[in-house]
Amino acid sequence: ALWLAIWSLGSQQMRFLIPMLPLLSMACASAVVEAIDRYVAPRWRRGVAVAAVAAAALLAVSAQTEAIRLAAASLGRDAEDRSALRAAAAHPVYRYVDRELREDAKLLLLGTNHGFFLEREYLADSFFEASQIADWLSGAADADAARALLETRGVTHLLVERPGFPVAWPEGLRALLEDRERTRLRYRAQDGRFRVLELVPEQPER
Repeated sequence: ALWLAIWSLGSQQMRFLIPMLPLLSMACASAVVEAIDRYVAPRWRRGVAVAAVAAAALLAVSAQTEAIRLAAASLGRDAEDRSALRAAAAHPVYRYVDRELREDAKLLLLGTNHGFFLEREYLADSFFEASQIADWLSGAADADAARALLETRGVTHLLVERPGFPVAWPEGLRALLEDRERTRLRYRAQDGRFRVLELVPEQPER
């Protein structure tokens, strides 16, 4: 029960342990019955105690069910107009990308991995801490080296979300994000949450 309470308030990564919940539920029920048998006397009170625990559990579940029902009802109303639902769910930056960037654009997502809103090819980190991208670009000592690595993967644009937590980006990538000779600002959200940067192709030497 304590583990379940912590899980309900913890990181969403814990959702991968949901398949364990049936086993934990049985273990919890067994523990409740064992505790009542051991510490509740006389015997007739044990049934009352079990019923009280079951009632409390049902109340907790019904409260969650009601919240889910209200959310589903709201979603059902919004689903009647799918364009309005999409507009409400997706930040305007995604509409900008789909409308303004060329069809062969390839984006690197930084600070987010919500590529399901995009109609363009993209690369994104599968972890919230962005460890994969940081490892990939760790060898880039400066902006030129970072751009060279991105170009090897065909990246043409960067979609940067202001993260809610500090991300240890490699120095070369940090330099590239602030270098206006190597990147061109194409979009900045009014709320300051997103930027879209275009990689400026390296000019051939004459």
